[in-house]
Amino acid sequence: MASSEPFRLSGPDPARAETAKREAEEQIPSGYRVLHRGAIGDFLDAVREGRAPLVGVSACRTALEVTTAIYKSAMTGQPVDLPIEPDDSFYHELQPPGFSLGAAVSGPD
Repeated sequence: MASSEPFRLSGPDPARAETAKREAEEQIPSGYRVLHRGAIGDFLDAVREGRAPLVGVSACRTALEVTTAIYKSAMTGQPVDLPIEPDDSFYHELQPPGFSLGAAVSGPD
């Protein structure tokens, strides 16, 4: 869901979370608060400026795979191992035939 609220970084090590937050703020302009707007803006700037974007294909692939694993787990009710292999129905479709978020299997009691 799109939001005007910034993402909050936190973790067990507050100093490390603060460092990550500062690094993100240095690389992503503060005006970008809606989902992929910053990444798309940087990509377009990179094309115009003849430079590599801040986020490359490998990092995008990893993010998509983790997102897919979250959806697969929600739809199947099972843990998901990474990487998701090409013969897995979720590799090619985020919601393969026969799966939906409403049909998730409940886990063990």
